[in-house]
Amino acid sequence: KTLFRELVHGCTNGDAASNMTSYDASTFLRDFRENVLDYVKYYPESQLSSNPADYEFDGKEKDRQHHKANITAYLSQFDKGAPEIDPVIFKESFTVGRPNRN
Repeated sequence: KTLFRELVHGCTNGDAASNMTSYDASTFLRDFRENVLDYVKYYPESQLSSNPADYEFDGKEKDRQHHKANITAYLSQFDKGAPEIDPVIFKESFTVGRPNRN
């Protein structure tokens, strides 16, 4: 609760996250990178982010024959997975520190 309280206090008072006593930018960045790469691996661009096979038919028997086509069409409107990311370039693109503003 203390961390959440600090976050809310920082957001409502305009404090930067780096002023929070428990904020560790390196840990945050490491977790962010891991989460993004895990997401890309789990939801590749070559497939829908939802799998039609995960949806069981729960309707009238007369509609069973159309279920797969209907659920596939329905799910196709949603975003596909994420494009591949080169881990080296990704790591170099996000660093801890202040940007160089000339």
